[in-house]
Amino acid sequence: MSYIGSIINEYLKNEYSLIPVSGEKKPYIYWKSFQYKKANTEDVFDWYDKFTDVNIGIVTGNMSKLSVIDVDDLNLLPELKELLPEIKETTRVRTRRGHHYYFSLNGEYVKSINNLFGRRLELKSNGNYVVAPPSIIKAHQYVYEIPLSEMLPMPKLLIKKDLSACEHAQAGREPASCVEDRKHETLYHNNCCFGECFQKGSCSCRFT
Repeated sequence: MSYIGSIINEYLKNEYSLIPVSGEKKPYIYWKSFQYKKANTEDVFDWYDKFTDVNIGIVTGNMSKLSVIDVDDLNLLPELKELLPEIKETTRVRTRRGHHYYFSLNGEYVKSINNLFGRRLELKSNGNYVVAPPSIIKAHQYVYEIPLSEMLPMPKLLIKKDLSACEHAQAGREPASCVEDRKHETLYHNNCCFGECFQKGSCSCRFT
């Protein structure tokens, strides 16, 4: 089996929702429907006959149980590693300008964010997709530096919590789950925009 074929089969085994993308990272098809359905093996390999210079994209979010942090500015890595130490060990892809860090989802809702922590960091999750190895973009091949087998769960800091149960809790002893939710909410605000919003006394970038 070819290198491309082996990676595609791994993606399909992981139940990722795949789409064909061009060398400009644009989908060849109407991709949004693949947030709700998945291409089968025959569909995926047919793309290589149907389209020119086809690359592979993975639809992120709950459909593929996958979220990805896209880092183009490597100067931000030291600060990001302090906030999210998990990126040191999870699946990492070398892209044309930086890295993609992969995290698994297990039913949690994580929204896509264009400016994560107020920086040039993108969180690709529900409603988005990511270009994946072995795609070639402008003569650069995307490759795994840390394999899919090493993927870690999504950091709790980035998971949207359903706090409705806590907000409507009856007077008395606070449930342990609510205490845990509040702890992560506080941690987020303390680190929000690398501390800038917290210092200003307001936060315009918290997850909603």
